[in-house]
Amino acid sequence: MIDVAFDPRVDVGALPNAGGGWLLVNVAGQYDHPDAGTCRATGPFPPGEPEPHPLVVVRDCRAQFVVTSISAYGEP
Repeated sequence: MIDVAFDPRVDVGALPNAGGGWLLVNVAGQYDHPDAGTCRATGPFPPGEPEPHPLVVVRDCRAQFVVTSISAYGEP
């Protein structure tokens, strides 16, 4: 399993309802998404832990796989 983020322009609601079962999908995405440079840390942060350095936050965002399109398997 892989944790992913979704580009806000991806309409997951357009996928057909799987009725509680599995839905096979085609997924396209990328690392180093163009919006990664705008990532910012959000709190609250655990007591005693400092806010992460902004460059570390951007680095982590660049390492995140971002889904840029998704469709039901067999659809274009």
